[in-house]
Amino acid sequence: MPNTLFAPCDHPVLTSSNIAVLALIEGLVAGVMARNKEAVKLATELTESVMSYLHIPASGKAGKK
Repeated sequence: MPNTLFAPCDHPVLTSSNIAVLALIEGLVAGVMARNKEAVKLATELTESVMSYLHIPASGKAGKK
């Protein structure tokens, strides 16, 4: 029997919002990755490699590409 995860929300807007689903997915992924230290290392490397494309410093200059 497959596992089912229910995530009730307190605010009426969240019942039809993608934000609640994304938060649930992020929590599940973080839980899975915490069990595998190699996955954490790989995710860190991936994040660091794309961060320059996602972050614009306060000076207004784009990161290296």
